Amino acid sequence: MSTRYEFITNAPLEERQSYTYTQYFGQPFLNEWRWSRHRVIEHSLSQASSSSFRNEVESVGEFKAGGFVNSKACLEQLLSAPPKREHWKWLDFFIQRFEVSKRLFDEYTLTASRPKSIGNYTDLELYLLFAELLIRRVSLDLYFPAVNALLKVVDTLLGLESKLSQSQRSRLVTIVSSEFEVVKRIADRNVVSSNPLLENSQPVTVRKSPQKFDMSHTTFIAADTVRTRAYALALKQVGYRFDSIIFLKSTKPKWGQASDLPAFTKSLECGVFSADLNVNLEQLLNRISDNVTEVTTDTVNCIDVKNLISELSSTFIVFSGYGGEIVDVRGLAPTTPMLHIHSGYLPHFRGSTTVYYSILEDNSCGASAIILEPAIDEGVILNKKKFRLPVVTEEIDYYYDSFIRADVLVGTLKELIDGAGQIEVEQQHPEHGVSYYIIHPVLKHLSIMKVNGITPTLATF
Repeated sequence: MSTRYEFITNAPLEERQSYTYTQYFGQPFLNEWRWSRHRVIEHSLSQASSSSFRNEVESVGEFKAGGFVNSKACLEQLLSAPPKREHWKWLDFFIQRFEVSKRLFDEYTLTASRPKSIGNYTDLELYLLFAELLIRRVSLDLYFPAVNALLKVVDTLLGLESKLSQSQRSRLVTIVSSEFEVVKRIADRNVVSSNPLLENSQPVTVRKSPQKFDMSHTTFIAADTVRTRAYALALKQVGYRFDSIIFLKSTKPKWGQASDLPAFTKSLECGVFSADLNVNLEQLLNRISDNVTEVTTDTVNCIDVKNLISELSSTFIVFSGYGGEIVDVRGLAPTTPMLHIHSGYLPHFRGSTTVYYSILEDNSCGASAIILEPAIDEGVILNKKKFRLPVVTEEIDYYYDSFIRADVLVGTLKELIDGAGQIEVEQQHPEHGVSYYIIHPVLKHLSIMKVNGITPTLATF
């Protein structure tokens, strides 16, 4: 296997980089990442402060629907203003926009749902300003959404280096040097959590309320993924059966699939049921339901699935779809609750690949059972649980992540059955949590090395 650092391309704004399911190569990969940055330092003629030309301003505009955002003006304001907590909502806005599209547009219109991009995305100054703002944020604390975005935007800027002016290249050197120091702080284990819900050492009182679910006809939406195999194995092990299953088979490769996983030779030793995932999913599904309907589709959001849910008269759905897909909850099943198991202890860890962020920030991992809502990972919480870190770390994406979710799924269904559909739920609030995005491979390597007890070597430039 190649350990080359392959996340810098010559056209990063057009051939946008995917950081999904990156492989683990250990220390050699970090050496290659370091060299990709060292080259910029080595070939630079000068370094310049990126903020010396700015005058301080005291305020940043309000964040509200119907507003209009000029990206350059906003970023410059944020960099020039004294750092204040109320300004970071704007940074989170730009992090979200960049993480979703790997681009920054000239302007945005704020709407009630998602921002609308306006203009071009080729102004390199925007990416430099964004990187400088991220550095300001992580210099205050290791806010991991900002660290993650910083690593990715530096990859972007390195791919665009030849198009930068001399003064912009000098600023890039400062950015790269700061980025390296941030990663070294994490590698040296000097990590203080910036997740506000983890900072409070006092127990938090969680208000719960009873909610009743109709379990008279349970349906399992089961995409052909490794996670679905883990769910089916765990459910078969406890004897749980669904009234019906909608089995999704794709026509092309999808996130979360793997045809040839390593054989399961050692227990995860984290207190959950686990088994070899090299199994026939179709046969498994027929062991946990007498009514399995196969649908060939590359998205759960299709008319065939919607019609089937209606025809089956499903009253409660357990969802295990393709990785990374946003579910049209209201369009698919407007009146039927859909149970999803999120790999993160909510509301602390929302978003993607939170298993790795949890390792870095909390030295544990969690999974939460929620009812899907249009807002990602913000549905009511039916159950949640923290787990010890695994002893088998090379396949965290598949074995560990899948089986801690399966454990929470089994526990949630048992509680629902024992309570005749009634369960205590915890309401979520959008402001009470941090949203994470697909983890950069450098942070992924650091988290796996942390579990393995390996101290990364990152010599200074």
